[in-house]
Amino acid sequence: MRSSHKKKKSMIKNFIIFFLVLILLGVGTVLYSRFIATKGLQIHEYKIQNKLFEKNFHGFKIIHVTDIHYLTTVDQNDLKNLVKKINQLKPDVVVLTGDLLDEDIEYDNQELEILETELSKIEVTTNKYAISGDEDDKKTEWETVIKNSNFINLNNSSDFIYNGYGSPIMISGLSSNIKEKDMITTKIKPIEDKIDATLPTVDQNGNRLYGINNPIYQVLLIHEPDYIDEINYHKFQLILAGHSMNGQIQLPGIGGIMKKKGATKYTEPSYDLEGTKLMISNGLGTSNIPYRFLNKPSINLYRLTK
Repeated sequence: MRSSHKKKKSMIKNFIIFFLVLILLGVGTVLYSRFIATKGLQIHEYKIQNKLFEKNFHGFKIIHVTDIHYLTTVDQNDLKNLVKKINQLKPDVVVLTGDLLDEDIEYDNQELEILETELSKIEVTTNKYAISGDEDDKKTEWETVIKNSNFINLNNSSDFIYNGYGSPIMISGLSSNIKEKDMITTKIKPIEDKIDATLPTVDQNGNRLYGINNPIYQVLLIHEPDYIDEINYHKFQLILAGHSMNGQIQLPGIGGIMKKKGATKYTEPSYDLEGTKLMISNGLGTSNIPYRFLNKPSINLYRLTK
């Protein structure tokens, strides 16, 4: 009888200990996800190969930043650290693929000035480009911040990137398509027309003859990756996107669990789509909830090589 009573007390004690351990683990996970996993900065580096880079783009560096959602979990100190890291990498181009701002935050003039001041310190050898995300589109101040930060607003337009003497890379951008998915074909048409109009001539042996106005490579910036299925993405060799944040909360064996409209199909960091590379950065800030798990803030570095 006493033995049975002791056994019962031992089982209750073990259950309490187990229950307390679970609570501690849960609280620890929440605190880690809120205050540790949302801080720091990882750099994911990728090699982008093309034999046409040999002449003037071999070694060219592009840094891809996205989904800052400023003042969610990214504050001024984080922004300073971001700029410092970028400048240490000595990029030739920096691209921002949307959601610099957060729809749930009302920014005052001082906060916007800080953002502009820090972003304007990013140093490149050529240009900085930005497109808007779905949350930027809800903020009238986005265009002003981009302009004052010395970024080129690439929404629904394109530009040539020259590096030394030779043919350029053409970089194009599309604004967010959350509200107007059906409009993406209209927005992309002038860009496709420009691509077609600047194709190189071909000699009698089938060799392409690139001139000073014939891009050797096509890059597209888009915020929500799923919408590439609405366009002829094969016209581009490299597509850079954000929005998905790779699920924001990652679980072992499952992957990202916070899937967003516009990023339910393409959620992984990279895809090879029959020769077109789709690269998705997991971003820096947080959306909807201020937590990350197994998914540290990061930027992508692409090294072009022959």
